[in-house]
Amino acid sequence: MDWNEAIFLGLGLADLLGLAFVVGTVWGIRLMSSPTTAVRGNLIGAVSMAGAIIVTLVAENIVSVQVLWIGMAVGGALGYVFAVRVAMIEMPQMVALLNGLGVGSSAIVSLLTLLGPGAIGPFDKATAVLGLLLAR
Repeated sequence: MDWNEAIFLGLGLADLLGLAFVVGTVWGIRLMSSPTTAVRGNLIGAVSMAGAIIVTLVAENIVSVQVLWIGMAVGGALGYVFAVRVAMIEMPQMVALLNGLGVGSSAIVSLLTLLGPGAIGPFDKATAVLGLLLAR
């Protein structure tokens, strides 16, 4: 299946799914503004973000479907263990740990962009340097 073949208004399946996931993410954030709908908003936002990541990884041939399933299984197992073992009183520390991992991954991507084998343009260099500056 070709994810990028135009099927509607010149957009491929990956583009249309990406658009739907963006709408889902924004809708989920909107629902999180009220305590009565926050749980549903969190679920909609998480599913939409996961869907967007999966579509991007598969449509751009970044990873194979098998690697994707293995990663989701490992991540789901780790998430379950953290959800069961981390007490509510420890939640700020967990959030800090996860934010630190996100910053670390941003720094790695910026470094790989700057030090990678291919030639990059001035915009790519500027955003990679900006990513490194913001990661510190």
